[in-house]
Amino acid sequence: MDNVGGEQIETTTHGDEVPGTRLNGPIHLWFSLSYGNYLVIPRALLQSMPVEWQERMVKCLEELKREADAAGVECVSTYRVHPVDGRGRFIPEPVPHYRRAPVLFGSGSR
Repeated sequence: MDNVGGEQIETTTHGDEVPGTRLNGPIHLWFSLSYGNYLVIPRALLQSMPVEWQERMVKCLEELKREADAAGVECVSTYRVHPVDGRGRFIPEPVPHYRRAPVLFGSGSR
């Protein structure tokens, strides 16, 4: 059991994993001090990465989906996302639509 936001939740560990480290691990640190509950990544940016990177990302996303399904966690697959500025005001979409010519990232893209 781990304490998350004052609530006790059941967690499991794998291999040599120290109990509690998963919830305070790399993803928690990546989100930093934000209160963000979701990660939104523009499709155009994902498709701009090298194919090898995209393949790794897809494998991770598929693994996450399998684990969520196995745990009985229902994941909504469609959300409506609107960009906002630092004050919460709506702003124009900063990343072009994925079908328009995006910037290509990674080795061999320049």
